[in-house]
Amino acid sequence: MRGLSTLFDQSTHLVTFADDSYVSLAADSFDEAKTKVSSLLTSHDNFLKSIGMVTNVSKTEMIFFRKNTKDTPPKSITVNGEEIIPKDSIKVLGLQFDSDLSWKTHYSKLLNKTRVILAKMKFLSKYLDQNSMKKLITSHYFGAIYYGSPVWLNEITTSKSWQLLNVLHYKGIRTVCRDYRRAKSRVQLDEVLKRAKPKQWMKYSNCKMAIKLLQLGQAGPPMSRALQQNLYHNDRTGKSIVMDTSRLRIGRASLKNRLTCMRELQFNWMNISEDTLRIRLKEAFF
Repeated sequence: MRGLSTLFDQSTHLVTFADDSYVSLAADSFDEAKTKVSSLLTSHDNFLKSIGMVTNVSKTEMIFFRKNTKDTPPKSITVNGEEIIPKDSIKVLGLQFDSDLSWKTHYSKLLNKTRVILAKMKFLSKYLDQNSMKKLITSHYFGAIYYGSPVWLNEITTSKSWQLLNVLHYKGIRTVCRDYRRAKSRVQLDEVLKRAKPKQWMKYSNCKMAIKLLQLGQAGPPMSRALQQNLYHNDRTGKSIVMDTSRLRIGRASLKNRLTCMRELQFNWMNISEDTLRIRLKEAFF
């Protein structure tokens, strides 16, 4: 599969996972995007055929991410005589991506999933003590809620989505307490299961991810390109500043808006160990 990389230019990126491959590319117009996608997927299909593999066009999905949702993308793309129709939402490794990165579909799926999990947890709570329920809720319930959260949970999350996440947060804790009639206040629930609230977790995990990328140079090609368009430096107080020079973005989803939580950090994070970073971030946000 390494030979696929020879088909791409600097505006295109390939991600492979098992027998699946994902291709992303940037364009200034839908006409340019249509031409690029059609040419690229045709070359991709021909390459796979040359090594004895086939492309299942019926399982191939495509989505156009755009800043203005009023813009109309092409109705279809032709690949070796077969049409692929763009979708408004696609699932990638368990995450639902919308064309405007609003994550509305992801939240809808998440709500349905948590309902099923909580129903099972409620049944198990009859047979398990509170400590066992805490472990179960933490691993299976909160693990499902925050799966992939560095991708979809950030500073530009809507107030409605924050409200939903807070409701899901306390529903899980109420299940641990068997407080189905909502007798306990949220303050009392916080004492039962002392874990980060959604916004606290978002700030902690996003800052930790960004700092590790900057410290250790672990950014992959997409993040590297994004970081090259944003300049980081410390001001006189030692706080990090993000200056966004990028042009391509989707809605408000620029790196600058996603990482405004880093402005709250009152320490120099560039040259500290991972253990110390974890402690300092918890002190800052929890």
